[in-house]
Amino acid sequence: MLLALLILGGQAAHADRVELSADTPRIDLDQGQLSYFRDPTTKRTVAEARAAYREQGFQALPGNLGLGFTGDAVWLAVEVTRPADAPTDWVLALEPPTLDLVELYQFHGEQMQRQISGDGLPVAHRALFHRTPAFALQLQQGQTLLLLRIKTSSQVTAIPVLSQRAAFEQTQVMSSLVFGLFFGAMVLVLLYNLVIALLIRQSIYLLYCGYILLQTLSWFSYDGLLGLYLLPDNPLLANQLLGGFLSLHIALSIYFYARLLKVERRHRFSRMLLLYCYLAGSVGSVSVFFGLFHWVLPWIMAAVVLSFPALAPHAVRFIRSGGRVEQIFGGIYLLFAFMVLNDVLASFSLLPASLWSAYSAQIGQLIHVLALHLALYYQVRLGERQRDEAHIKLEIARHDAEEERSRRREQDQLLQMIGHEVRTPIAIIVSTLESLQLMEQEANDDPDKALRYQRIQRAVQRMEILMQLVGVNARALREDAYQIRIESVDLRRLCRSALDLLVEGAERITLDLPPDWSPQVRADAQMLSFAVLNLYDNALKYSLTPEGIEADLHPLRQGDRDGVCLRICNPASPLAAGMEERIFEKFVRIDEHANQPGLGLGLHLARRIVEQQQGWLKARNAGTNRVCFELWLPIDSGGEA
Repeated sequence: MLLALLILGGQAAHADRVELSADTPRIDLDQGQLSYFRDPTTKRTVAEARAAYREQGFQALPGNLGLGFTGDAVWLAVEVTRPADAPTDWVLALEPPTLDLVELYQFHGEQMQRQISGDGLPVAHRALFHRTPAFALQLQQGQTLLLLRIKTSSQVTAIPVLSQRAAFEQTQVMSSLVFGLFFGAMVLVLLYNLVIALLIRQSIYLLYCGYILLQTLSWFSYDGLLGLYLLPDNPLLANQLLGGFLSLHIALSIYFYARLLKVERRHRFSRMLLLYCYLAGSVGSVSVFFGLFHWVLPWIMAAVVLSFPALAPHAVRFIRSGGRVEQIFGGIYLLFAFMVLNDVLASFSLLPASLWSAYSAQIGQLIHVLALHLALYYQVRLGERQRDEAHIKLEIARHDAEEERSRRREQDQLLQMIGHEVRTPIAIIVSTLESLQLMEQEANDDPDKALRYQRIQRAVQRMEILMQLVGVNARALREDAYQIRIESVDLRRLCRSALDLLVEGAERITLDLPPDWSPQVRADAQMLSFAVLNLYDNALKYSLTPEGIEADLHPLRQGDRDGVCLRICNPASPLAAGMEERIFEKFVRIDEHANQPGLGLGLHLARRIVEQQQGWLKARNAGTNRVCFELWLPIDSGGEA
């Protein structure tokens, strides 16, 4: 039996004895004072363990105990020597608080005393009223052997501290203050952000509130405060709640950071790792009700580790290329990951167990929650500032729009007034012209007079067309819409008749119309005539030379549609970059400095008329000093005349 114990215990070694002193109120037992023995059967008695210790069957520990997740029972041994001048009352306390059952056997000579503690026991059955396993020691002068048996379903980690009773009580007061500040800060941050979440109704804030709530409940349970104060007689429920809170907290925190760092679906590697993390957390929260949490816990902790390679690249991306808030978010996550990773690796015994590793995650949680709170608050303030700026811009835009509407109303009134004022003299001119023509027909003595009358008649016809379109101009300023009357139009004849309406300059335009081709288009003849007339006028106004203005009609197929294109080219300065489209806007002229009359509506109306009839109107540079306007319309399905 003893040989088996020696084999199971590992390599035998002596541990250093602890010399107590009145000048040393606290002794951390992580300097080689401990030795340990593993019992895979969990059935070894205290007598067998003491015998193994006497026969050097225990293995020396260079620091604290950290064996990761194992079902073994573990025995710890420490020898204490109290001189006559050292205090009698001491307390042996162990971290972390999640140790299920810890038994203390105190040997002085052949005398033995037994105490029990752990979070698997009701508070009334524990050796001391304390959140972690703790034992009150009455040490006699001389040498005392302390044997500790630890059996737990969580990670097998033990960080023992031996303190004088007075020092232990002072530490209790200080730890109560620290925990009060910690949980008070967490509750304040939770309540503040809950109010913000209800006000601004953003899902990320609701997630953040859930994250803080589960984090607070998890640490309240993990620190032993839930079982100590709220469920002192029901340790099973306290441990179940701890497992549930911890699992949900891990799943929600990973999901929260995935949302915060904007992990997209296209990142398949990250999404697969995160899916495992969500699944592990969800399964863990359910397993507590079936007594299987201790089997699932290692996989949950592994999920925490796997979440780092899934999220860390996105945090680095935020830091490198994000805005100020995104850079803060990325830095906060990396700080959080570092602190938590230290605790998780210690849980798997990949890092030495220490008070720092036991509480680094909790310290990091508080720091990063406060930093995250400030970053989110900054984001809200930034959003409010941007919203205020947007409101100011909106008000400016509304003011500008109102001014524009006012200008357009004035222009509308001006056009209507002009139309009204011009109709009367036109009527007088028409009636007078008709009278003169009748008189000249009777006399018939001067052919030149007849030519002059024709010119006056063409001018009056054009003025009548323009006055009919004054209402169209007004509606264009108000609505950008026209009421058109579609019919079959001979485009060849329309181009010729529009040229005849020119009062002056018609002879400067060379019109090339195929004699044997008369394309028919579906259009509003009056509107289309006005558009073509505007293009003729434009070419005459802005031509650099009296000659060289050419207009031709030719077939042009667009996609699967047959069409006809009217091209009008004239010598002119090249259009500046972007001007090919701008000249079709309202009140924009090709050359603002040219001494030519007009409001800058002609080309705009021409394009709108053509587009209303399923065509297009474009401008382009053709060579160094030549500009062309091209008007395209689909040929009527009835064919050509």
